[in-house]
Amino acid sequence: MNNYKARSSAGWLWLLGLGIFILVIIVFPMLFVFRETPVWVSFMNVGLGLLIGVPFIYIALQVREISYIFHADHLEISMGRLIQYKVKFSEINELVKKDLTITLWSSMRLPGLALFKVPYADEGVVSMCATSASKNILLIKTEHGKYGITPAAETDFVNMLTSKIQ
Repeated sequence: MNNYKARSSAGWLWLLGLGIFILVIIVFPMLFVFRETPVWVSFMNVGLGLLIGVPFIYIALQVREISYIFHADHLEISMGRLIQYKVKFSEINELVKKDLTITLWSSMRLPGLALFKVPYADEGVVSMCATSASKNILLIKTEHGKYGITPAAETDFVNMLTSKIQ
């Protein structure tokens, strides 16, 4: 079983910063006005801030766990417990490295990071687990969908994958 990590990127810092920003603008001010507002309003604001901010921070910390693991009959693309794609070698039709064309549609795509299902103008929806939003994406096309990844040791990864699908 070979395990490949994603290439490094500062994309996780965007998520971390966004999560902290949300906590700061929603939760932090409540510390100063707690006595002047009704208790239910304070708890609602703190709860809302935690509900929105903490998941961004959690995802940011999980990004460092992106890995691409070869098993006997499939490739596992994962990011901790949040993303786990299983791609059977027998279902892979094409492997290509390319720059994807970004659409304006909202998704989990930030500079240096693309996660979950992301719409692209030239490829449609791609299941992403990559430390790049659109540049130098290794695109795995199967009968059931497309997967975008960014392995650090790309040449070794491609050699291993091509040997498994032939």
